[in-house]
Amino acid sequence: MIWTYLLPVIPFVLLVDGVLSCLRAYSLAELSELIRNLKPNDYKWEIGERMGLLAPITYVLGYAEHRTNTLALDSAEAISAVQSDA
Repeated sequence: MIWTYLLPVIPFVLLVDGVLSCLRAYSLAELSELIRNLKPNDYKWEIGERMGLLAPITYVLGYAEHRTNTLALDSAEAISAVQSDA
């Protein structure tokens, strides 16, 4: 039963899932609208589209423009505080 019915169904299910995922993907205009509604911050947003194997892929990247390594600074301050207490 598994080899006769289940195995041939798997590629069909994956194909339908992939097609439906492509149909519900955001357009560039929709991604721009999503970003426009965000409150101002120090993030730089990049919206784009790349050609995939069969269809274009839209993307949004957000990253901090002026990023400091606060974790490293906090760790260094904590270590120096422990050393000064000892």
